[in-house]
Amino acid sequence: KDTMGAALQGKRKSSILILEALASLLARADPGADHLLNPETKQQAKAMADEWRLKLASADIDAANGHSLEAEAFLQLLSTFRIASEFGEEELCKLVLAVAQNRSAPELCRSIGLTHKVP
Repeated sequence: KDTMGAALQGKRKSSILILEALASLLARADPGADHLLNPETKQQAKAMADEWRLKLASADIDAANGHSLEAEAFLQLLSTFRIASEFGEEELCKLVLAVAQNRSAPELCRSIGLTHKVP
């Protein structure tokens, strides 16, 4: 069980790094523009996020229980594909609180448009 947990944590971290790299590439190519993200790709990301959101809702998201990486990866997906506006701010704020101790939290908060809610 410990080996599986470590492998899952590794996959989560890898997913976050890949999404961060993609977000950085998109921002450098044309900051603020969505033309590099075709509608079909954004729709697929939205469908994935919808399923993921349901799983997160049933999990006890907390910085101490290991699910903070799950929340961080979810928020990074929303940020990378610029689909955070499709989700409720209160729900996103709860997830931001779960990842608040991470170095990426301020940037994630900014990129998903929550700076007015989370000082």
